[in-house]
Amino acid sequence: MAKAKKKKVVHMHKRRFRLNIGVVIFGVVFLYLLFYIVAYITRDKISYYEVVKGSSSEQANKTYTGIALRDETIFTTNTAGYVNFYVQEGQRVSVNSTLYSIDENGYVSELLASSSEESNILTNENIKDIKDKISQFTANYETNGFSAVYDFKYDLNAVLLDALSVNMLDSIYDTLEANGQSNVFKIIKAPQTGIVVHNTDGYETLTLDGIHAGLFDLTNYSANKTKSNDLVNANAAIGKIIQDEVWQIVIPLSADDVTKYAEKTSLNVRFTKDNMEARCNFEIQTKADGSYGVLTFYRFMVRYAAERYIDLQILDSVAEGLKVPKTAVVDFDLYTIPAEYYVQGGDSDSYGFYLETYNEDGTSTIKFITPTVYYVTDELCYVAKDQLQAKDIIIKPDSSERYQIGATGVVQGAYQINSGYTIFKRVEILEESNDYYIIKEGVSNGLIVYDHIVLDASLVDESEIVYQ
Repeated sequence: MAKAKKKKVVHMHKRRFRLNIGVVIFGVVFLYLLFYIVAYITRDKISYYEVVKGSSSEQANKTYTGIALRDETIFTTNTAGYVNFYVQEGQRVSVNSTLYSIDENGYVSELLASSSEESNILTNENIKDIKDKISQFTANYETNGFSAVYDFKYDLNAVLLDALSVNMLDSIYDTLEANGQSNVFKIIKAPQTGIVVHNTDGYETLTLDGIHAGLFDLTNYSANKTKSNDLVNANAAIGKIIQDEVWQIVIPLSADDVTKYAEKTSLNVRFTKDNMEARCNFEIQTKADGSYGVLTFYRFMVRYAAERYIDLQILDSVAEGLKVPKTAVVDFDLYTIPAEYYVQGGDSDSYGFYLETYNEDGTSTIKFITPTVYYVTDELCYVAKDQLQAKDIIIKPDSSERYQIGATGVVQGAYQINSGYTIFKRVEILEESNDYYIIKEGVSNGLIVYDHIVLDASLVDESEIVYQ
């Protein structure tokens, strides 16, 4: 009988779990990275601005087109006919002196022409006048200013007509009487004293109350210039007399302009036509459709008497420094301490204050502290509140005088975030526009070029960690 096979029993040993340190480290790193990524995605990011150099030059010497307001009185013709002026544009006329004549049939114009050919009517003063007109025309001539050539021609003609004496007119009048034509020629006297202008534009009675934005759209503006030998209708406005040397120019102002010139009562300006510089009184008037600058002059009216719209520049000093957004600047509240308490002391060359504290047994201890001092004037130190509290006592060295902390003052500044947390940096504002400040460069404990600052300072506090 065969032997039965023995069954082979295999015993399985349980394997012990062994901790793999590499897996653990990987897991920790993975969890850390996951947490960091989630935190990075969900955290509030702070927008920043990189400080750059800037200046107010883009706002300086800006050109404005203004409208001139004067005390102007129009003179009109009584009858139709050919007009001849005997006072040049821009010259002063006295009351009851000969201003112009009306020739109903043109006969007098021929007599005037023949009289001027037969007589040497040009005086030294007349010749000087002509030379001045030529020099002025040459200096201001532009190749595209064709109308200026015709104006120049009429100006010279006016000089010649002005050279005709009253005696010559009387002689012509006698000739007309002899020919039975005295009724067709009328000599008109000046009704008042003033500067004569040979054009009208309908704005002669315009005042400050009538200023509105539409006046500065020159698209449809036109002036009616009357010249000697022009045929005019009865009751036609052919010129005006300006009586007062005081005159005004009104310019439209932007929001930046209003901010910039709000405190100004006088300005220096340059007229772009001839580079003449003048000083004027200044005020801002605000109306429903905008703000306007009113420039009042007491001189030079005659120089621009024939112009309604005048281009000028306000002469500003240019501020150069650092350019920062207004939103980045914040008012920072600091303790104010008399400057004589700010001394060098302790075990170093540092400056600070001697703080007096009291122990439980009632004895006092003097400790030298060096809190952050943001700003020092001749009278005050503006000190951070991190090492001081209200009612703390500081001592003046070599004196029994003490000062109790409590008074505060405001310093303007921005939060620098170069190191990943906010550090308050003081600023000194030189100029401003609607969105930016130009601040002084080189301020102690201040900003420098390429600093990163918080764009909206209202979102953070001092020493706060920020993520850019």
